[in-house]
Amino acid sequence: MKKFTLIITFFLFILNQIASAQCQANFVFNQQSGSNTISFVNTSSGNYSALYWYLGDGSSASTSNVTHTYAPGIYGVCLTVWDSLNGCQSTFCDTLYINSTATCQASFTTTYQGNLIQFLNNSTGPYTQVYWSFGDGTNSTLISPWHQFAQPGVYTVCLTVGDSSTSCFDTYCQTVVFQGTGNCDASFTSVDSAGFTWFFPTVYNPNYYYYWSFGDGNSSTQSYPVHQYATQGTFLACLTVIDSSTNCFISNCDSVSNLPPAGCVAAFNYQVSNGTAYFAGFNSGVGGVAS
Repeated sequence: MKKFTLIITFFLFILNQIASAQCQANFVFNQQSGSNTISFVNTSSGNYSALYWYLGDGSSASTSNVTHTYAPGIYGVCLTVWDSLNGCQSTFCDTLYINSTATCQASFTTTYQGNLIQFLNNSTGPYTQVYWSFGDGTNSTLISPWHQFAQPGVYTVCLTVGDSSTSCFDTYCQTVVFQGTGNCDASFTSVDSAGFTWFFPTVYNPNYYYYWSFGDGNSSTQSYPVHQYATQGTFLACLTVIDSSTNCFISNCDSVSNLPPAGCVAAFNYQVSNGTAYFAGFNSGVGGVAS
């Protein structure tokens, strides 16, 4: 009986040692509002006497709970807990995605001084990099550069601002018309038919560069464009004519109506005389009359 009691006691001792040696690493985290700062909370279980945080960006810590600020990116964070006396060791890892909280918005306006154009940078946000593309094969990294185009024309100028440390990047583009001197004609007429609008320049010149703006966000560089408006209404269409051979530039705008065709209504009346009915047809609107 005494020997049996000793066996039971030894067995319970072994179970206690095994239980004390078991531990499980674990943690939860949350991102502080409006920042890239993360709070890590140790939720490990079991008996352990030491711990180690690997924060994924080369940083580490050995406190129970950790607060750390990251640059935007993807990080693998691991927590290891252990106890050298009871042989416990456990590691738990999780992936952390840090998005940029910084926002920047590119924007600019233009001012003209003779043949020079100044591009005024009105961008907002925490940006440190500036890149201009003037649409003529040249560029600049100045904040608000001056630029002179070699030829009159319509150019798409783009400004990109950004910061690699915050992953904030934005691009804004604007159409810039550079005029020269000389005389040219930008008058035009238009015809609306069957849901399409035909545009005709008053003067056709093979040396002209034609730029049409239809007033609905669409444009064309054809000499005689045909455009279909998505909605009915009145639009301000503009024609810009440029002749680089004479250094000529001019723009002209006019209202263009895209209205439904006039309707027509068929009707008739009649008279009866001596047993004979006489019919007369008439209409309202556009159309022919049958009688």
